This record gives sequence, C-alpha cells and structure tokens, in this order.
Amino acid sequence: MDVSKAVIARLKKAGKTFEVLVDCEKAFALKADFKQNKLQGNNNKKIDLNDLLAYEKVFTDSKKGVIAGEHVLRDVFKTDDICEITKQIIQHGELQLTSKLRDQLREKKQKQIVELIHQMTIDPKTQLPHPTQRILLAMEEGKIKIDELKDEQLQLDEIIKRLQIILPIKRKENYG
Repeated sequence: MDVSKAVIARLKKAGKTFEVLVDCEKAFALKADFKQNKLQGNNNKKIDLNDLLAYEKVFTDSKKGVIAGEHVLRDVFKTDDICEITKQIIQHGELQLTSKLRDQLREKKQKQIVELIHQMTIDPKTQLPHPTQRILLAMEEGKIKIDELKDEQLQLDEIIKRLQIILPIKRKENYG
C-alpha cells in the first residue's frame, strides 16, 4: 500500500494517542466487519498487513513521524504484535475517510433514507407516497444533509420534519 494514499487510524488509550497508516477502504471494511462480528460474537478476524498497512509501525504522531516505543505498546496493548495492535486501533479508534469513500457512503445512506421515507410517508392530499425523485429534490431544496456514519433510523425523524416545510408529507397510519 502506498504511503501517499494512506489515511490515519487513531486510538486514544491510557492517555496516549496511537496511530497507524492504513488503506482507507480496507480499514473501513475491516471496522464494519468488527462491528458485524461483535453482534454475532465472532471476533477473530485475520488481517493481511501488506494490504492494509502503508507502514508497519505504530506512531504516537504520524505527521511528525514519532514512532511509539515497544515498551509503551506492551504496557497499553499487552502485546507488541503490530497486527493485533492495528486490529485494536481500527476496531476501537477513529478512522479518517477519504472524500471519495465519504461521498460513496453518503450517497448509499441517502438512497436508504429516501426509500424509507417513500415507504413510511404519504402526501396527505392524495394519500399516496411521494415518488423518490420528488423526495430527493425536496431534500436538495431544503439543503438537508445526510450523516454517512449515523444510522438512517436515527436521522429519519429530523429529516421528515425538515421535509414537511417543503413538501406536504405525513407518516402512514401504520408507521406511527
């Protein structure tokens, strides 16, 4: 993996900051796998460091090139295995996203939200659902932003409330 295309995965633990340089899309997929596996109780995911890491070191400040000492890694992570430390940083830390991946995630989340709104709401005049294109245009007109990392269900009420300013819309009876 090319260092110039890497992003930072960062974890603050025991009062210190630990960073690794990773491939954004692979690290994001791994983080999603960790989240899914946690729900399923399976958390022994193998990772290929050659594909994921841009540089096989753990930093305390990657921008300055400050590498974390082995004794510090052992004290905090209870290991000096870079694979295990990288897994912990990705699983429990924050991951910078490239604008390309962020845009892809936002677009996917927007489609999910628009589909939910289409299924859950109606035009009070016609008692029919608004077409998805009309919902998208109203969201654009209202400058409604989607948080690509936040669950769509958690954003839904606020988005519908903001759409009601632009579009005659109400929830179907069976959707509370």
